[in-house]
Amino acid sequence: MMYVVSRSGVILLFRSISPAERVRMSWKSLWLPLIGPVFCIVIQTIAAAQGVYPLPYTILTAAIPAQMVALIVAGLSIPADLMTTEVRKWWMYVIFGFIAYPSQSMLFMLWLAVFPRLTEVLQVLGSFALNGLLAIVAIIMERVGLWLGLPAYLLYEIKVMILFVSFLYTAALLSSAKSMTVLALMLAQDAAKAVAIFVKMCLHLLAIIESEHIAENDVPACAPCCSCFQSLLSPSELLGLSRRKWSLMLEAQDRLSDIFTIFQLHTRNSLQDVDLALADVRLLGGFTRCIVVFGLVELCEVLVPLLYMILVTMLHSPWGANREYIYLFNDMELGPALVGNGFGLLIEVLVLLLLQCAFSQLIGFNLLNFAAHVLRMDFNYWNAILSTCLEGWVVVLLSHGGHDLEAIREWLSL
Repeated sequence: MMYVVSRSGVILLFRSISPAERVRMSWKSLWLPLIGPVFCIVIQTIAAAQGVYPLPYTILTAAIPAQMVALIVAGLSIPADLMTTEVRKWWMYVIFGFIAYPSQSMLFMLWLAVFPRLTEVLQVLGSFALNGLLAIVAIIMERVGLWLGLPAYLLYEIKVMILFVSFLYTAALLSSAKSMTVLALMLAQDAAKAVAIFVKMCLHLLAIIESEHIAENDVPACAPCCSCFQSLLSPSELLGLSRRKWSLMLEAQDRLSDIFTIFQLHTRNSLQDVDLALADVRLLGGFTRCIVVFGLVELCEVLVPLLYMILVTMLHSPWGANREYIYLFNDMELGPALVGNGFGLLIEVLVLLLLQCAFSQLIGFNLLNFAAHVLRMDFNYWNAILSTCLEGWVVVLLSHGGHDLEAIREWLSL
């Protein structure tokens, strides 16, 4: 299990190397992750010799230290000609991320322990507070990446990993919701994350179009379209500004529709000969970076309730009826556990189908086909990243859902 986590870190580290040079690191991405489990075993063996076994809170005491060692060795193994300033900064960022995000799992564990005991009001307020905290952490991580001058596509890709983890833990909490109101609000919060990505994509495309108009001197550089001047505008000026932004979004829609219409006239091989204007290339690049995250996040939202329903069903089956050892599932009834995530699965499937129809009608873009192509093109990368998220979630629910949660509840009762 530690190998899976270490491999995702190593592959994520090598992601900053150009694809042409990344081939040189393919074998290293297989054997370097072995350092993680070896070091993890060393920590647990030494602890066991001192009479501390099994290690409580293994995420903090063994997994994170082992991952740090694996990432440090992986960084040192990169050839000098590939260790650019950008790669070195990304190396620091990945190490920082693998300290920050596993540490959040401890916060989720605490939340899983106390959530079933809360009242309906506290469940709702606590859900909003936790999602707000995760949003703040994600913003901080993005700001750190921008401060380091890291490429936008790397910062966009890592968001899939962050959101997938939050969706997984929300699925585990849905079965403990004390009313349909709490359940509906929790599902709405998950949907809001996808809406936020979509809005950010629209704003990103809007910024690209606006920068083109500024470059063409259509709008002066100090025009009041900047958000810092909007508070100084009169209502009529604000209305005119909104209409302008809406017209720019329609322009982006028309241009993207024209681009995809051109693509449909070509085969896979002849696409290399397509001649696009530089402005359209920039617009398409901005759209692609955003839609990769959006498409995969939507697929994750469909998969998460399905995965949780499979896990709960297995624990309640005659062959997996050992849930009495796991505090999260000991007193759980199968019906309510399936109902909450069943609603979530139905809603997410409908949302995905509606988005597919909307993108197809507005710009002639096939969201499902594109997401499938992204997964096929970088299967090893996405398989490693998403498998790590899923494994970490299962470890917290099953392995840490026993003695660790009991210790947390005893501490809280004091």
